[in-house]
Amino acid sequence: MLRSNGLYREACPVCLGDMAQDEHEDGWLVCLICARSFPTTEIEAMLEPAASAVVNLQRGLPGAA
Repeated sequence: MLRSNGLYREACPVCLGDMAQDEHEDGWLVCLICARSFPTTEIEAMLEPAASAVVNLQRGLPGAA
């Protein structure tokens, strides 16, 4: 689920297609496969955290190996 240049890879919650910024509606993404639209915030909330965020989280947990 990478984001680069406005493209969200394998981010569609319906078909796992790539999503891109909607040209007509700010704050919305459109799936390039099934053409469904979703709010950008909804898709970003479902994305996996960045690897660096996971490492930092693990370092802050007591007893984490």
